[in-house]
Amino acid sequence: MKRQVVVVGAGPAGSTAAFYLAKAGLDVLLVDQEVWPRDKVCGDAYMPGLFPIFKEMGIMEEMEREVACEVNSLRIYDPEGEKTDYTAPPFILVPRRIGDDIIRRGAINGGVDFLDNFCVTSLIREGNRITGINANHNNVDVSIEADAVIIANGSHSLLARDLGVLAEDNPKMWMYAARGYFNNVENMVPGQAVQIYIPSTIPNYVHCANYIWVTPLYEGNSGGKVASVGCVINEYALRELDMTHDEVFEYWINETESGQYYMKNATVAKPMVGCRLPSCSSLTQVAFPGAVVLGDAANMPDKASQYGIDPGMYAAQELAKILPDFINEKDYSQAAVDAVQGALEARLNPAYAFNTIYMDQIMDNPDHLKRFFEYSRKQEVYPAGYAECIFGFLTEELGIPLG
Repeated sequence: MKRQVVVVGAGPAGSTAAFYLAKAGLDVLLVDQEVWPRDKVCGDAYMPGLFPIFKEMGIMEEMEREVACEVNSLRIYDPEGEKTDYTAPPFILVPRRIGDDIIRRGAINGGVDFLDNFCVTSLIREGNRITGINANHNNVDVSIEADAVIIANGSHSLLARDLGVLAEDNPKMWMYAARGYFNNVENMVPGQAVQIYIPSTIPNYVHCANYIWVTPLYEGNSGGKVASVGCVINEYALRELDMTHDEVFEYWINETESGQYYMKNATVAKPMVGCRLPSCSSLTQVAFPGAVVLGDAANMPDKASQYGIDPGMYAAQELAKILPDFINEKDYSQAAVDAVQGALEARLNPAYAFNTIYMDQIMDNPDHLKRFFEYSRKQEVYPAGYAECIFGFLTEELGIPLG
């Protein structure tokens, strides 16, 4: 079997790449080892920068119909438990099992062929070029030749590791994230997402730029008491605390004022499930002769938000602007590889650079973090915009020039 493009992984990055490559006139096969729809261990937020992509894919209206909460404000608790409120550009919460499947079906409606229960076992090579995949589909071994293979099958991708795509060797860049759904979560404000820094009262406390989140779901149908609750902690912090992820989460619930404020009477609707995720401060090498790696497989979550949907989908959209010409011309030269890599770096690295400054100078710096919250509360209009406060604090208070 021969296809122009095989996309491995039908999450947001893979499905978006498949959609735009098909839109550019290429023959695209999208495959995934899971049976869809599938859940994803992550937060349920889809940010406003993705809305133009949703509109191009023809799925914006369906995403809006499935919105569990439209978030327009933030409440952040510092390590000492003091809270600061912010306004935020509206973003939507859609459970990932639903939202990711809408994106996948958008790709299919755009002319992409799709196969699930399709496990890619290895890449086919000719010299240094990737020329296809070996796989097992419904217990049948298959091989597919391809002009290009897009690898977007998640943070534990052995295909990406086979190409040498490795995360940064820094325990602060590896995140342990878990999310569950809870009933009877109290004191939530409609449209307000809550972030809680790891409390300073925890034994062996070490400051870290990680947090617990609480976001309301289906406010109109649940009396405002159903929530997505999660926790993301980097490997460095867990080592210093000498605690498991679950122990940190349980400490917050049982031993802190904010934990009791929200979760005192909460009951589990869907248990916490977690995974280990990489993040990055700049794009690693993701382009190779005949292959490109996207999304979590390429360590694309940024180290400040630990969120990968946005960079994965942005990279997929950018890739479709340049890759079709090289495929049609059958150009697998190093110059072509460098052009693809350069285009993706130009699209993603400015945001990575800003988020690295934000994390290093605010989130991961306890003195600056305290000053940042004080700065935010002193704004002429309170609550002020979160992004505006970050930019203002970095430039006005710390004197860091930002373009």
